[in-house]
Amino acid sequence: MRVPLLEVILHTDGSVTRILRRFFERVEIRPLETKKVHVRGREAELLGLPDGDVAYLRRVVIELDGRPGILATSYARPDNLPGRMRRLVLQSRKPLGAMIEELELETRREIVRVGTTRLSGEERRLLETEAREVPWREYVVYHNRTPMLLIREKFSAEVFRRD
Repeated sequence: MRVPLLEVILHTDGSVTRILRRFFERVEIRPLETKKVHVRGREAELLGLPDGDVAYLRRVVIELDGRPGILATSYARPDNLPGRMRRLVLQSRKPLGAMIEELELETRREIVRVGTTRLSGEERRLLETEAREVPWREYVVYHNRTPMLLIREKFSAEVFRRD
């Protein structure tokens, strides 16, 4: 089944938060965790870092009108985060796109993958869904022509359906 709003969001290289606020009255971030991690493999490659280098991991649930709609996992490359952005990533409940706009950073987004993925039991609980597979996407945000953020978003299709 095609879900038009979700299709737009999956393929946009603009601010998802701005689009969501046009369709939902409340868009709220519920932080799950923020910590330093050592990235390896695909994460390190997409961030342009050597295997084992440090990045910031941020996991949040984006609630849409009180329902969990998106599970977002972000990896931030510390050496390409302007000072205030570094503090915001670690401490703020703001969406990353809103931080970028607020700081007036020049960025470019590149969508790397779009498709469907299986959810773990924890992810199904966080998204409050019985679905085993959901739409997802992965994209890189560049600042100063260097990867700044790697973001993976998993979507609860039920929240995006408009009857």
